[in-house]
Amino acid sequence: MELFPNPKTFISIFGIDIAWYAVIIMFGAAVGLYLTTQAAKKRNISSEQVEDVFFGTLIFGLIGARLWYVIFYPDISYFLEDLTRVLAFRDGGLAIQGGLVAGAIYAYYKTAKLGISFLDLADSAMPGVMIAQAIGRWGNFVNQEAYGEVVSAAYFKYFPNWFKDYMFINGEYRQPMFFWESILNILGFILIKFALPKFRKMKQGDYVYAYLIWYGIVRIGIEHFRTDSLMFMGLKSAQLVSLVFIIVGVIGFMGVFRKKQDKQDTLVLFDFDGTLGDTNPLILSTFTKVFNEVDPSITLSEDTKLSFIGPTLYHSFERHLEAHHDIDACVVRYKELNMNMQRESLEEIKDSKKLLETLSAKNYVLGVVSSKTRDSLTLGLDLLNFTENLSIIIGGNEVEHPKPNPEGILKAKQEVLANAKKCYYVGDTVTDVEAARAAGFISIAIVTTKQFEEKIKASNPDYIIYDLMDVAKIIEENENE
Repeated sequence: MELFPNPKTFISIFGIDIAWYAVIIMFGAAVGLYLTTQAAKKRNISSEQVEDVFFGTLIFGLIGARLWYVIFYPDISYFLEDLTRVLAFRDGGLAIQGGLVAGAIYAYYKTAKLGISFLDLADSAMPGVMIAQAIGRWGNFVNQEAYGEVVSAAYFKYFPNWFKDYMFINGEYRQPMFFWESILNILGFILIKFALPKFRKMKQGDYVYAYLIWYGIVRIGIEHFRTDSLMFMGLKSAQLVSLVFIIVGVIGFMGVFRKKQDKQDTLVLFDFDGTLGDTNPLILSTFTKVFNEVDPSITLSEDTKLSFIGPTLYHSFERHLEAHHDIDACVVRYKELNMNMQRESLEEIKDSKKLLETLSAKNYVLGVVSSKTRDSLTLGLDLLNFTENLSIIIGGNEVEHPKPNPEGILKAKQEVLANAKKCYYVGDTVTDVEAARAAGFISIAIVTTKQFEEKIKASNPDYIIYDLMDVAKIIEENENE
């Protein structure tokens, strides 16, 4: 094994050379994957789904990049004379535009198969692709490719000597066009990822269209100076394709390709207690009465009372009563008292009805998944006139495993919108956040009980809100990304 046996080789193992070109390309791909995965989370696309698409896209992208290079090579006879040369690309010979086209075709097929939005994933990926390209261009430096016209040594006055020396190609200094494209790709990443969203409300596909416009303009300019370009009918193929990129990007920005999102692609599920219904005071009062009836000697601290919010009735009673107590009887008594309290004094969390009507009017699919037993849950929903806006209601006694297990949430999704592309779960406890995360849903935690605020923050939900109507704003913003 030998490290760096020559300037173009990273390592030689048992006579097999691994080129710097390959190492740099793969490093760029890895960085692109990381950035894509982080961005995709905000669009409810899991890292596993990103990886499922990525590896096939990378393979097809490499194949497409090589074939593109071969097809548009100025002297195609070079490959026709010896077809094995088509496979010899360790030392260079990949055309990024061919890789983009082939990779996009595969990604479109794979996302359709996985049931995720191609444009959502592409929007997540394109800023990262620019960084991957910026890194990959340094593979051209190692291979002494992607250079421009002859220049004097003075051109490299502000460059380090090692850079200047390596740009001495075939007896002459050459413009480092790979370098300028790398810099412009980084600039494009900054502008598209961070600056553009400050001036434009980004909609689905906009990151893709911005990429096409930016990279199209950059590539047309770079190709003007390059002297090793691929050709098509006497014209530089990269400039022709870049012109198409720009046209598609501009038309896309104008909204021509954009279809109005089907709101039936979005599922919004809610917890009930403390989220839609202002039941937490009733819950605490009911538990206090039941414990007092069962064993007046039991003293319930404030922290103990708060622990009753979220878990099932059986879980709460079993934690604090001795084995000789009749837990079933306690649950029956609790339900009797609590239902009477609901009938007498149940109120909604501020703007609950307004939120449900707002989301329902936008044709979102809504539901409630609660730890309350179905009869008690249905009573509360009916008393507050929420039922008419809901497509699914699941009580705690309708699942085998209560929250934070995601069984109830996943059951609701399977029954009403199995192919939902965006899924939200709104709750007011750490248990709700954990259940949403386990189900792969976007978690929105509303702080309605001040004592839960710090614990909710520590559970790292995707969003923390203090006004229930902010749920509608969050969904709308995500829809338009």
